[in-house]
Amino acid sequence: MRDSEGQKAGYSWAWASAVMMTAIFASRILGMLRDTVIAFRFGQNELTDAYRAAFQLPDLLFFMVAGGALSSSLIPVFSGYWEQGRKEEAWRVFSIVATVMVSLTTALVLILELAAPLAVALMFPGFDADRLALTTHLTRIVLPAQICFLLGGLMMATLYARKHFLAPALGPNIYNIGIIFGGLVLALW
Repeated sequence: MRDSEGQKAGYSWAWASAVMMTAIFASRILGMLRDTVIAFRFGQNELTDAYRAAFQLPDLLFFMVAGGALSSSLIPVFSGYWEQGRKEEAWRVFSIVATVMVSLTTALVLILELAAPLAVALMFPGFDADRLALTTHLTRIVLPAQICFLLGGLMMATLYARKHFLAPALGPNIYNIGIIFGGLVLALW
Protein backbone atom coordinates (compact mmCIF):
# COMPACT_ATOMS: atom_id res chain seq x y z
CA MET A 1 0.00 0.00 0.00
CA ARG A 2 1.36 3.40 -0.95
CA ASP A 3 1.62 6.11 1.70
CA SER A 4 -1.17 8.19 0.14
CA GLU A 5 -3.51 5.17 0.16
CA GLY A 6 -2.63 4.47 3.79
CA GLN A 7 -3.23 8.09 4.72
CA LYS A 8 -6.55 8.09 2.86
CA ALA A 9 -7.65 4.87 4.59
CA GLY A 10 -6.59 6.27 7.97
CA TYR A 11 -8.45 9.49 7.28
CA SER A 12 -11.61 7.62 6.24
CA TRP A 13 -11.55 5.47 9.38
CA ALA A 14 -10.83 8.52 11.52
CA TRP A 15 -13.73 10.33 9.84
CA ALA A 16 -16.05 7.35 10.30
CA SER A 17 -15.06 7.08 13.97
CA ALA A 18 -15.62 10.79 14.53
CA VAL A 19 -19.04 10.63 12.84
CA MET A 20 -20.08 7.62 14.91
CA MET A 21 -18.83 9.05 18.22
CA THR A 22 -20.53 12.39 17.57
CA ALA A 23 -23.80 10.71 16.59
CA ILE A 24 -23.75 8.42 19.64
CA PHE A 25 -23.04 11.37 21.94
CA ALA A 26 -25.84 13.39 20.32
CA SER A 27 -28.19 10.41 20.67
CA ARG A 28 -27.46 10.18 24.40
CA ILE A 29 -28.10 13.90 24.86
CA LEU A 30 -31.32 13.69 22.82
CA GLY A 31 -32.35 10.62 24.84
CA MET A 32 -32.02 12.59 28.07
CA LEU A 33 -33.96 15.46 26.48
CA ARG A 34 -36.62 12.98 25.30
CA ASP A 35 -37.06 11.64 28.84
CA THR A 36 -37.18 15.20 30.20
CA VAL A 37 -39.86 16.21 27.69
CA ILE A 38 -41.96 13.16 28.54
CA ALA A 39 -41.63 13.87 32.27
CA PHE A 40 -42.42 17.57 31.73
CA ARG A 41 -45.42 16.96 29.50
CA PHE A 42 -46.96 13.96 31.27
CA GLY A 43 -45.40 13.93 34.74
CA GLN A 44 -44.22 10.84 36.58
CA ASN A 45 -47.28 8.68 37.16
CA GLU A 46 -48.98 5.41 36.28
CA LEU A 47 -49.38 6.49 32.64
CA THR A 48 -45.69 7.17 32.12
CA ASP A 49 -44.82 3.98 34.02
CA ALA A 50 -47.03 2.04 31.60
CA TYR A 51 -45.55 3.91 28.62
CA ARG A 52 -41.97 3.07 29.61
CA ALA A 53 -42.87 -0.49 30.56
CA ALA A 54 -44.60 -1.03 27.20
CA PHE A 55 -41.23 -0.76 25.46
CA GLN A 56 -39.57 -3.49 27.54
CA LEU A 57 -40.96 -6.54 25.74
CA PRO A 58 -40.53 -5.11 22.21
CA ASP A 59 -36.98 -3.97 23.05
CA LEU A 60 -36.17 -7.42 24.44
CA LEU A 61 -37.45 -8.99 21.22
CA PHE A 62 -35.37 -6.63 19.10
CA PHE A 63 -32.16 -7.19 21.06
CA MET A 64 -32.61 -10.97 21.09
CA VAL A 65 -33.46 -11.34 17.41
CA ALA A 66 -31.89 -8.42 15.61
CA GLY A 67 -29.42 -6.80 17.96
CA GLY A 68 -25.74 -6.35 17.25
CA ALA A 69 -25.26 -9.96 16.16
CA LEU A 70 -27.32 -9.34 13.04
CA SER A 71 -25.26 -6.39 11.88
CA SER A 72 -21.96 -7.94 12.88
CA SER A 73 -22.76 -11.12 10.95
CA LEU A 74 -24.20 -9.42 7.86
CA ILE A 75 -21.60 -6.65 7.46
CA PRO A 76 -18.53 -8.86 6.83
CA VAL A 77 -20.30 -11.11 4.32
CA PHE A 78 -22.04 -8.26 2.51
CA SER A 79 -18.91 -6.06 2.40
CA GLY A 80 -16.78 -8.99 1.25
CA TYR A 81 -18.99 -9.53 -1.77
CA TRP A 82 -19.34 -5.78 -2.34
CA GLU A 83 -15.60 -5.11 -2.32
CA GLN A 84 -15.03 -7.98 -4.75
CA GLY A 85 -17.47 -6.35 -7.15
CA ARG A 86 -19.99 -9.15 -6.60
CA LYS A 87 -22.85 -6.79 -5.84
CA GLU A 88 -25.55 -9.14 -7.03
CA GLU A 89 -24.38 -11.81 -4.57
CA ALA A 90 -24.19 -9.19 -1.81
CA TRP A 91 -27.81 -8.22 -2.39
CA ARG A 92 -28.82 -11.89 -2.63
CA VAL A 93 -27.31 -12.50 0.84
CA PHE A 94 -29.13 -9.41 2.09
CA SER A 95 -32.40 -10.67 0.59
CA ILE A 96 -32.05 -14.09 2.22
CA VAL A 97 -31.14 -12.64 5.62
CA ALA A 98 -33.95 -10.06 5.41
CA THR A 99 -36.54 -12.66 4.40
CA VAL A 100 -35.58 -15.08 7.17
CA MET A 101 -35.29 -12.38 9.83
CA VAL A 102 -38.53 -10.60 8.89
CA SER A 103 -40.38 -13.94 8.83
CA LEU A 104 -38.98 -14.92 12.22
CA THR A 105 -39.63 -11.50 13.74
CA THR A 106 -43.18 -11.37 12.35
CA ALA A 107 -43.93 -14.80 13.82
CA LEU A 108 -42.51 -13.74 17.19
CA VAL A 109 -44.46 -10.47 17.12
CA LEU A 110 -47.69 -12.38 16.46
CA ILE A 111 -46.94 -14.81 19.31
CA LEU A 112 -46.09 -11.96 21.67
CA GLU A 113 -49.24 -10.07 20.66
CA LEU A 114 -51.23 -13.08 21.88
CA ALA A 115 -49.05 -13.67 24.94
CA ALA A 116 -48.74 -9.98 25.87
CA PRO A 117 -51.06 -10.11 28.90
CA LEU A 118 -49.11 -12.98 30.45
CA ALA A 119 -45.69 -11.60 29.49
CA VAL A 120 -46.48 -8.13 30.86
CA ALA A 121 -47.86 -9.61 34.09
CA LEU A 122 -44.67 -11.66 34.54
CA MET A 123 -42.41 -8.72 33.75
CA PHE A 124 -44.23 -6.23 36.02
CA PRO A 125 -45.70 -8.12 38.98
CA GLY A 126 -46.07 -4.90 41.02
CA PHE A 127 -48.49 -3.28 38.57
CA ASP A 128 -52.16 -3.13 39.50
CA ALA A 129 -54.82 -4.45 37.09
CA ASP A 130 -55.41 -1.10 35.37
CA ARG A 131 -51.73 -0.43 34.81
CA LEU A 132 -51.23 -3.99 33.53
CA ALA A 133 -54.10 -3.53 31.06
CA LEU A 134 -52.71 -0.19 29.83
CA THR A 135 -49.17 -1.58 29.55
CA THR A 136 -50.47 -4.60 27.63
CA HIS A 137 -52.42 -2.34 25.27
CA LEU A 138 -49.39 -0.09 24.64
CA THR A 139 -47.09 -3.10 24.24
CA ARG A 140 -49.37 -4.46 21.52
CA ILE A 141 -49.14 -1.11 19.72
CA VAL A 142 -45.33 -0.98 19.94
CA LEU A 143 -44.57 -4.63 19.07
CA PRO A 144 -45.13 -4.45 15.27
CA ALA A 145 -42.66 -1.56 15.02
CA GLN A 146 -39.90 -4.09 15.69
CA ILE A 147 -40.31 -5.38 12.14
CA CYS A 148 -39.56 -1.89 10.81
CA PHE A 149 -36.63 -1.51 13.23
CA LEU A 150 -35.27 -4.83 11.98
CA LEU A 151 -35.45 -3.71 8.35
CA GLY A 152 -33.87 -0.39 9.31
CA GLY A 153 -31.07 -2.25 11.09
CA LEU A 154 -30.45 -4.39 8.01
CA MET A 155 -30.31 -1.32 5.79
CA MET A 156 -27.94 0.35 8.24
CA ALA A 157 -25.70 -2.72 8.09
CA THR A 158 -25.53 -2.47 4.29
CA LEU A 159 -24.62 1.21 4.55
CA TYR A 160 -21.85 0.43 7.04
CA ALA A 161 -20.58 -2.33 4.76
CA ARG A 162 -20.45 0.15 1.88
CA LYS A 163 -18.59 2.64 4.12
CA HIS A 164 -21.46 5.10 4.43
CA PHE A 165 -21.54 6.10 8.07
CA LEU A 166 -23.43 9.38 8.40
CA ALA A 167 -26.96 8.28 7.47
CA PRO A 168 -27.10 5.22 9.76
CA ALA A 169 -25.48 7.18 12.58
CA LEU A 170 -28.32 9.70 12.43
CA GLY A 171 -31.07 7.07 12.79
CA PRO A 172 -31.25 6.99 16.61
CA ASN A 173 -31.14 10.79 16.68
CA ILE A 174 -34.10 11.06 14.31
CA TYR A 175 -36.00 8.54 16.45
CA ASN A 176 -35.40 10.64 19.59
CA ILE A 177 -36.29 13.87 17.78
CA GLY A 178 -39.57 12.28 16.66
CA ILE A 179 -40.51 11.42 20.24
CA ILE A 180 -39.46 14.88 21.45
CA PHE A 181 -41.61 16.47 18.71
CA GLY A 182 -44.51 14.26 19.69
CA GLY A 183 -44.15 15.21 23.34
CA LEU A 184 -43.86 18.93 22.67
CA VAL A 185 -46.22 19.45 19.75
CA LEU A 186 -48.53 16.50 19.16
CA ALA A 187 -49.35 16.04 22.85
CA LEU A 188 -51.07 19.43 22.78
CA TRP A 189 -53.85 17.96 20.63
